[in-house]
Amino acid sequence: MNSIRTSNSPESGVQCPEENPETGVPSPQSFDGPGRSPESKSNTIKKISDGLLSLLFPSACASCGRYIKDFKYHYVCVPCYESIKRLEGALCKTCMKPLDAGYLTECGDCERGERYFTNIAAGGVYSGALKELIHLIKFYERKKIAKLLAEFVIENIMDCAIKWADVIVPVPLSKKVLAGRGYNQTALVAKILADKFNIPYVEAVKKVRDTEPQNKLERKDRLKNLKGVFEEDSSVAGKKVLVVDDVYTTGATMNEMAKTLKMAGAIEVRGIVVARSV
Repeated sequence: MNSIRTSNSPESGVQCPEENPETGVPSPQSFDGPGRSPESKSNTIKKISDGLLSLLFPSACASCGRYIKDFKYHYVCVPCYESIKRLEGALCKTCMKPLDAGYLTECGDCERGERYFTNIAAGGVYSGALKELIHLIKFYERKKIAKLLAEFVIENIMDCAIKWADVIVPVPLSKKVLAGRGYNQTALVAKILADKFNIPYVEAVKKVRDTEPQNKLERKDRLKNLKGVFEEDSSVAGKKVLVVDDVYTTGATMNEMAKTLKMAGAIEVRGIVVARSV
């Protein structure tokens, strides 16, 4: 589940320029020239466009503070985006928490606690550029980051972890928070994933009361904070449900969501998160 597809793999379709069989030198038509492909022309136009944007509207990378020259990743520079950490090595089979020893299969939290979800899959580590992108979409109305985060998830999580589901359900916001923010950032990502994999998107859970921000609470208080906070409907009865969230920390939110969905008749619940705290 923590395997990563890279652009230089054989499956990616990357090919070397065609060589002249007699000289071994790449043939002229294999390089950019008068007959270059539409894709090559598009890349050239983008480079020029990015250069003009960086001159006319200089923007600092949200992660490192350097000026952005290539706006491929919107608000972070290419080096910072490409340095996003992935979850690797020995990981808990349930929550993907890094394990201290390779012979272990599950972390202490998952062994001791009752988990209502089967497992989660996480795109990367909640730090650096990924953390900054999540903050921007969550608190600064940068909604177009949703597409970038959805693509990041697809690139770093095996397709079967998503295709497995009958329905995709986002973690909801309370009415008060939703009214103040104007949108649910997790729902934006979930809808893109649902459309990409042709899986029904269902807002099957409502958050019926406001809670203290989870990141300001200790672990034991996080569990109490979310108890009974979600309300389900019957649209997930008899279905395999994939819950989408932006960040996984202790698992309290994911677990309460899974418990609520199972009470509504879901036969199994798994999770997808953009990032995991470690």
